[in-house]
Amino acid sequence: STAKSAANGAMSLASPLIDLDAPAESSATATGGAGNGILDGLKQELNATVQDFREKGAVGALKDATLDAVDMVGSTAKSAA
Repeated sequence: STAKSAANGAMSLASPLIDLDAPAESSATATGGAGNGILDGLKQELNATVQDFREKGAVGALKDATLDAVDMVGSTAKSAA
């Protein structure tokens, strides 16, 4: 399907940049300062996104992301008011 080929394409583009199969190091074991904490956070988010695509498919993952964005906008609007 188109969604599966899109997910596979995204994973093939990301795989040279980040090893998706290796677990992220915890911040306590990371070396090299605060930069590693940011990279570990990005890697964890990427792994969570890939897992969402695997579990829910592209449509389900994008639907959840859209609902999350709506919640964030609503919360921000309430805070600003």
